[in-house]
Amino acid sequence: EIPAISGGSSSVTHPYGTTTTTSAFTASGGNASSLSKTDMSTPISYTWSVTATNGSAINGVSINSSGVLTVGTGLAVGTVNAVVKATDGSGTVGTYAVTITTVPGPQSGVTFSSTAPVNHHPGGSTYAATITGGSGTGTFSVSVDPGSSGVCSKSSTTNGSAVTFLAAGNCVLNGQRAGDSNYQASSVVQQTVVVTPRSAQSTLSF
Repeated sequence: EIPAISGGSSSVTHPYGTTTTTSAFTASGGNASSLSKTDMSTPISYTWSVTATNGSAINGVSINSSGVLTVGTGLAVGTVNAVVKATDGSGTVGTYAVTITTVPGPQSGVTFSSTAPVNHHPGGSTYAATITGGSGTGTFSVSVDPGSSGVCSKSSTTNGSAVTFLAAGNCVLNGQRAGDSNYQASSVVQQTVVVTPRSAQSTLSF
């Protein structure tokens, strides 16, 4: 008699760089179960394991003695066909197919590394806005928020390129790191530069 496996999940979606666990798999039956019927007080125990379909270990994937499957940070983006195995005391093995799909994961936080100028005026010196942080190899970008297009401008979204101030108001800048094969695009972070009117010029006299 082969152990029957139930519970857990036949399909696991796992964001890259995170740890995902399933509910516990359970097993019943098996040759050890048949042999123990003479002593119903003897509990049936199973040894749990997980491998690829070819029997090899899967980097970052494990299962504990309680039948809980864990997919860790080491598993690359893509799909792996795995086999969960429950082995009874007599060495009889029950199997259960599990598909593990690793998708691009969330990035860590992005922040502005440059300090916004204070008491800035239209036509004043430009400002090199830069961001840092995040995860992976995606490109950093800084752009002017559409609602601030009349207050400031930026000739490109390149990280560190100059912001030019056009009029009084709030210049809102959006910073983001692009995604790559392992990570989604980061959340957008914002920085506000308050642009104030220049003081009225004194009257010229001749």
